[in-house]
Amino acid sequence: MTASTTHIVTPARVAVDTLSGFLRHKTEPIFTKDVFLAGLKANGRITYKETGVEMDWPVRYRRRSIEASDGYDSTVSTPRTVTRRRAKLPWRRYRLGESFTKFERLANAGGARMYDILGNLVGECVDDFLSDFRTKLYGDGNSTGSKDIHGLESIFSYSALINAAAKCGAPNDYYGQMYTTLGYYGGDWTADTSDYWPTGSGSAEYCFWSPLIVDSTNTNWTATTKTWANTWQECLAFAMAYQEMNQNEQFNFCLMNPQRLLNVKQSLESIQRLEVTQNSELTKLGLQTMRFEGLEIASQSGVPAATTYLFRWDKMSLRCMLPQLIDVEQDKDPNDSSDQYFFDCFCNLQFDSPAFFAKVTDIS
Repeated sequence: MTASTTHIVTPARVAVDTLSGFLRHKTEPIFTKDVFLAGLKANGRITYKETGVEMDWPVRYRRRSIEASDGYDSTVSTPRTVTRRRAKLPWRRYRLGESFTKFERLANAGGARMYDILGNLVGECVDDFLSDFRTKLYGDGNSTGSKDIHGLESIFSYSALINAAAKCGAPNDYYGQMYTTLGYYGGDWTADTSDYWPTGSGSAEYCFWSPLIVDSTNTNWTATTKTWANTWQECLAFAMAYQEMNQNEQFNFCLMNPQRLLNVKQSLESIQRLEVTQNSELTKLGLQTMRFEGLEIASQSGVPAATTYLFRWDKMSLRCMLPQLIDVEQDKDPNDSSDQYFFDCFCNLQFDSPAFFAKVTDIS
């Protein structure tokens, strides 16, 4: 009879760089569960290894003017025109911790089994991390005492309608250490209809940092009943037209609260359907979107109630300080020899300018 040689196997330690690689493997597919995160990734709008004590970027807020001149030599002024300001945001951090006890390590001795259990633990932590993180992308990082990233609601605060005849709210937010208030940095505007801004024309300074905030229940829409189900086509067309007119840019994506998209679909049941997107960066990831007059549309849980956002992917970035969105550190608790894992990210969401974004919601 052969003597037993069974013994307790010392488990191999899983190096942090191995875990980091495993995290990247786990994170990538999970991105496709969220339209906003998937869109940022698919359009190359997530950057890594960012540096500096804060985020900052130049913003063009003023344009030079030409002057009529005689056909022969004449004096021309050569001022040193300041055309840019600097926007700044702080970095924001999120953390999540988990541990792997000594008993679990002993009970699952052997490299393969330990890695399987550890892999499940890491996968669940990443899933939980991103499930919570994605909701922050719509939040207001300017809220009193907030340590959250500056999500979409960080640029869309408004006081009321610009005036009684206007279809838009008056922006009054503070983003990137600059105010979104119309005319705050000078300039002028002349409206060509009773709707006031954004109709008409004026100087760049007047609205270079001001988003469109369209009132979906405004009394000036042509629909008989002023509800989103009846006004949404007018609202989107209005936002698209004046974005192109004033910023020389076209929105390429529309993200709605799921109830809003349901209202849109129900309003079209008897006459037409939204066109299913056949080819886009998001559909390549397996996400289904729709189109309305060339505008790609999708919905996502987490988008605030009664809210629709319009934007361009190339006018925003999720900037990260780490080599990947979520990083991991490993330590050992000397009290009970448990392995501790700390997942974190340092990042913030940068909008090139709020002027490239629009929100449609119920104001009046």
